[in-house]
Amino acid sequence: MTGGTTLRGYVQIWTPNLPASTPKTPLFYLTGKPILDNKGNPVYAVGTGPHYLGPIISSTSHVPVRLRFDNYLPTGHYDPITKTRGGDTFIPTDYTMPGCGLGPNGAIDPAVPQPFERYTQNRTNIHLHGGDTPWISDGEPHDWITPAGENTP
Repeated sequence: MTGGTTLRGYVQIWTPNLPASTPKTPLFYLTGKPILDNKGNPVYAVGTGPHYLGPIISSTSHVPVRLRFDNYLPTGHYDPITKTRGGDTFIPTDYTMPGCGLGPNGAIDPAVPQPFERYTQNRTNIHLHGGDTPWISDGEPHDWITPAGENTP
């Protein structure tokens, strides 16, 4: 097989409280620009980089677990002039699905929303399976997380 496939993945973020021997890999956007946290520091993944689908978090029953989730996807829409993707995906999106298309401004023709009227495609979601959790806390479809710096009404 030649070439590669572009995917969005998940990484465990390296933090200074990890053992010094923990390997870390710098993270970059597809444009080659380094991914920075909200303080302007480079973001590192633990190990060699992204995992796909999502991590499995194993915990003990009836012991609370708290997760911190940071969304480092790029911001903004696809720019046809510069050909930069921004936060939009590289696969077709069905804009007729609730939450996938029209933003809060609506559009004249809902079947053909303009880029500035659509939500960006960089929203992510955490969903829990198998937990002893009330439904409101297990990650509903519209409980999305946008990247820092995304100005989404």
